[in-house]
Amino acid sequence: MATKTVNDLAIRLALELAGCPRALILDRLREGCRELLLRTHPWQVDLTMDLVEDQEEYTLDVSATHADAVVEHVVLVKVNGTVYPARLWRTTVDGELGFESSWVPGEDVTDGLVVRVSLGLADDATTFPDWLIDRYGYAIRGYAGMNLCRIAKRPWSDMQAGEVFGREYRRGLSRLSAWARDHADPEDAGAWDRGGIGA
Repeated sequence: MATKTVNDLAIRLALELAGCPRALILDRLREGCRELLLRTHPWQVDLTMDLVEDQEEYTLDVSATHADAVVEHVVLVKVNGTVYPARLWRTTVDGELGFESSWVPGEDVTDGLVVRVSLGLADDATTFPDWLIDRYGYAIRGYAGMNLCRIAKRPWSDMQAGEVFGREYRRGLSRLSAWARDHADPEDAGAWDRGGIGA
């Protein structure tokens, strides 16, 4: 199966929605990708860091994972192999993980901190994860088409086509949610942050 790209999705939508500007199509595709990731949390990575004596805050840097990735939620925090409950840590809008002042590392520990984060895409993302486009491109296309068809008084406005696109999106959302649930680490259960970065 050939890998699809964002441009493939945009070209197909441009043919189906004659007259719709390419920039608007790309914007809605980007929005659809972000929405799928935000609603299902399938894209998770573990960040391993050194604990530093008396240091309360640690930067959650995911730039090596994907150029346009951002941290949406902290899923799990482990200190020296022990899962720490959410009441002992917090996140900030600056992408920092901080420990409550009642607990800070008492000594330096190499690779002593593991933070599992759920990733999303930056608002100005120009690239999408290949696996998401390849497996769920139809859902991203469905989201974009659904929203574009609902714009009133445009040459491409079509409520019936919008319903068809909406079904594609919901089918993909359901499948990706099921996949994420089936592949979740049991250790993550109940360890979610209180709403994600900036909460």
